[in-house]
Amino acid sequence: MIRQVYQAVLGRDDAVPGMAAAVQTFGELAHWHPHVHAVASDGVFTPSGTFIPLPTLAVEPFLKLWEHKVFKLLLDEGLVTRETVEQMRSWRHSGFSVDKNVLIAATGRNALERLVQ
Repeated sequence: MIRQVYQAVLGRDDAVPGMAAAVQTFGELAHWHPHVHAVASDGVFTPSGTFIPLPTLAVEPFLKLWEHKVFKLLLDEGLVTRETVEQMRSWRHSGFSVDKNVLIAATGRNALERLVQ
């Protein structure tokens, strides 16, 4: 999803972001709460190794694509109905969120290490 958004914004389908992600299945109180923690570059790398930074991006494209992909997977697997998807999309808080508030400068190696730990 991140690769798709970045490539679309930059018009480069040959470039990829750097990223590390982990799926976590529990919440703060050890209850079922599946979500993904990810650290991603704020730009893409070309096949030659050149880094292309991104312009400032809104959260909305990431959120909508993430929601679409999750619902498609659940529908394709027969785990939810279209009616359930439409109902969830009508909720004020659908359960989908994307937070990209933490930004670490390219020179912030120690900050990046603390974050991923």
